[in-house]
Amino acid sequence: MVAIAYAVLPGPWGPIHVAADEAGLVALDILTPTSVFEASISRRWHVVPRPLDGETPLPVRHHLEAAIDGVAGYFAGRPGSFASLPIDLGPGAAWDRRVLEGVRGIPYGHVTSYGRVARIAGSPGAARAVGGAVGRNPIGLVIPCHRGDRERLLAIKRELLAREGVVLPASELLG
Repeated sequence: MVAIAYAVLPGPWGPIHVAADEAGLVALDILTPTSVFEASISRRWHVVPRPLDGETPLPVRHHLEAAIDGVAGYFAGRPGSFASLPIDLGPGAAWDRRVLEGVRGIPYGHVTSYGRVARIAGSPGAARAVGGAVGRNPIGLVIPCHRGDRERLLAIKRELLAREGVVLPASELLG
């Protein structure tokens, strides 16, 4: 059985939840209540995640602590804080995995379109399907796509992109 542990970190806009298993990071969410974060992991993995504690298996603890360090590095302005962080996308569609691996390959400080990501994933013309896969991304800062409540998270999305040196007009963020 998979063991998943999580931690809640303070973030610039509110809580950041991170979760890991023995293979790597499995989830990272901004502004999500703990109960919703736990339920999402339970639905995807069919296991109840536990808060990080003294009983957390060492490999899980190692990956979770690496993720916590990565989040701290990211907000301290250190690009590449997540570069070597192992991720475990676990159960889910192979399409989502291909798309998210393609998105993870986009260099820090760069943006692209869903159409380009579709080509990277080997399916030109599947931009809308890429949008769906990106919307299901369980580890938003590590695989950079920022989504959610349109009003509040749009400001966060702008700040995350600005942190990487990217400034776009609002129309680009909504498209």
